[in-house]
Amino acid sequence: MTALDELRPKVDAFRRLATERGLDVRIEEPVPLPVIDDCPPGVRDAFSLFSLVEGSFFRFAVPPEILDEQAWLAIPVYEHRPINEVIAIGAELWQSQYQTRFQDKFEGEPIVMDIVRGDVYFADADAWMQVDESPDDDFEPHEFAPDVPTFFNEFVFGPRYPELVTTVLGAGSLTHRVAKGPDKGELSDTWLRLLLAAGVVSELPEGQA
Repeated sequence: MTALDELRPKVDAFRRLATERGLDVRIEEPVPLPVIDDCPPGVRDAFSLFSLVEGSFFRFAVPPEILDEQAWLAIPVYEHRPINEVIAIGAELWQSQYQTRFQDKFEGEPIVMDIVRGDVYFADADAWMQVDESPDDDFEPHEFAPDVPTFFNEFVFGPRYPELVTTVLGAGSLTHRVAKGPDKGELSDTWLRLLLAAGVVSELPEGQA
């Protein structure tokens, strides 16, 4: 069974469970996507299952570059970089301490996909600055998965989600809890709550429960 085969039923099951539990997560219905010849295998198939997935800490959305073939062909090329070009498939989210009528969640550093190989990885702002300023230095991102379906199956809808959290946000984020309000004492990460309710993550890593 492929990663895509495993992912497909999870999306529907998670959507139902989130509704039943009243969890503040979003799994939005897919949108039509064109076939783009140069797009790595599995990208269109994975994003044909949903258009957006969001919890407290991360947002994953259909990249605008795969919504239209011309947008794909217009991806900027940074010839000074010793790496393939990338597009963002998601980003960390930051919650504003101030409620505004426009937005109270802001996207931070992205999780990206290599547009040639299709692998998914993360590099922080310092690493991206280094690759731009010192392209001869080693660029060592944290690689999550060799392709987009595997990434979503294992690191978003799967048991390796805690690894995603600790890599991007730090280990303390796994156990951060709501300080006040109706959810006081609950884990702040609503997506992690969903994974625990689904039994996909059975417990937090040792020392972080």
